[in-house]
Amino acid sequence: MFHSFYSGHKEIFLKISSILLVVLFFVAIEVLVRFIFPAKAIDHMIDLGPINLFSKQMIKGETWYRITNKNAYNDRNVLFREKKEKDQIRVVCLGGSASAGWPHPGEEIYSKYLEKTLRKIYPEKKIEIINCSAHGFASYRIRQVFETILPFDPDAVIVWSGNNEFLEGRNYRTSELKNSLIRFRNNFRSLQLIRRLFVKHRYDDTPDVAETFWKKVNEEALELRSDPDQFAKVKEHYQESLEGMVEEARQSDVKLMVMTVPANLRDWEPNVSYVGLPDADSLRWASQFREGKKNYLASKYADAVTTLERAHQIAPLHAETMYWMGKSYEKLNDTIQALDYYVKARDFDYNPFRAISDFNNILRALATSHPDVVLLDMEKIIIDYAHKGIPGFDLFLDYVHPTRDGNLVIALEAANQIIRTDLLSIRPHSPLMTLNQVKDINTSVYRDEDDVFLQMTRFSLCCMTHQYYSALHFAQQIKSKIPPQLLENDPSGKATLVLDAIRTFQAYADLEQKSILGEPTPEEEMNMKNAIRAFYTKHFPYGVF
Repeated sequence: MFHSFYSGHKEIFLKISSILLVVLFFVAIEVLVRFIFPAKAIDHMIDLGPINLFSKQMIKGETWYRITNKNAYNDRNVLFREKKEKDQIRVVCLGGSASAGWPHPGEEIYSKYLEKTLRKIYPEKKIEIINCSAHGFASYRIRQVFETILPFDPDAVIVWSGNNEFLEGRNYRTSELKNSLIRFRNNFRSLQLIRRLFVKHRYDDTPDVAETFWKKVNEEALELRSDPDQFAKVKEHYQESLEGMVEEARQSDVKLMVMTVPANLRDWEPNVSYVGLPDADSLRWASQFREGKKNYLASKYADAVTTLERAHQIAPLHAETMYWMGKSYEKLNDTIQALDYYVKARDFDYNPFRAISDFNNILRALATSHPDVVLLDMEKIIIDYAHKGIPGFDLFLDYVHPTRDGNLVIALEAANQIIRTDLLSIRPHSPLMTLNQVKDINTSVYRDEDDVFLQMTRFSLCCMTHQYYSALHFAQQIKSKIPPQLLENDPSGKATLVLDAIRTFQAYADLEQKSILGEPTPEEEMNMKNAIRAFYTKHFPYGVF
């Protein structure tokens, strides 16, 4: 009976058999590829090339790894064994430049302070902290680094990420059908391998941070923040990257600490503020905003709040209005309202350099939904250490990079959270640490004020990002320490830069003060614009816009 049925449907059977053979062939290839090649973290949002952070070398018969990626501070000569020693505890720190401690020397960063502190807390263990943070790396690149460090058997990983999510220009796919097809393709390891071998990735493993930073300064990537669909994708990408690290840590039995991202709120104006109004409403807003700022400069802080609130009602998305409201409330000693508006000013900056509240809330939600993830809520904790509870230049060199004191505070809080949560599965011999104890453990002759490179870097960043008052303040500090002979003979051009900045930005401040008494003439305003443009053309040509 079967024979007769087969004879009558022989052609159909042959076709089905052929299809099954082809399917089995590809299944066999997929199984083989999965057996031979380890799984790689797949980014479903953008097409990233493989990351190359380390180089392997043999030392006295042992395998060691050195950080050689140019963005990962290879000049610090970070070198570590592939295999941990007996009784060694290995912690890896991941993030961007703030996590790396830039622009401080390698011995004056939070991870070094934390390493020394943990050695004091756990004297019977060999504590090793490897900082694999990289300049300009966003969460999706940090996830790649996370995968590369798992074979080194870390006991715990600390992730501090969120400041670079808008740094690289990109255009997310908004078609759900296309995204679903790409996710389907990415689930096949054999297709991944073919793409890795033969298809050029859109994003290289090492971005040109200098180029992308200048693009950001010139406001060339604002579509990521101003386009609601792209903005939503940035947040989705951040969440996917962090969730990927959480899952990979769970699979590898690695403890994970995620840190919310603190930032300078008081002393950093938003880079780009969005008005988004018709001409008539824009003029009404501008009138109220100018009046509010005049009131602030005239120390009429209650009046400033009133007029700036009117401006805010007209243009509710304008970040600089929120910033000056924060400053006005601070002068009135209403620090709760001040902090609220400073945070809003950061979040509505349309050219973001600082992690927004949405990112920090994603981290909090992750820690809540994954009990094995430890949260270090530094955004909230640092308020207790800040002047009037509002972080500024007292704890940050610029917009996100901590001062030496800021790094010590973060090291202290990280150490205490490790003790509270038993992150390293070791009972400590001491109770929670104090800031004075951490300072004593990390005693150093180093001072931020004496670091010429750091001070010039901070001043230059203020110039590049058009923070005129801050640039003027730091330029005056630097000038007071420049030897008189260098002011007369300046082959490096640094003294000239400082003097030009003082002259240009002081004139800008004087013109703003003059506006209290009356409107500057159009000629005076034009001369000021030309002077600023000439300054940037001479010293920061990328910053001309």
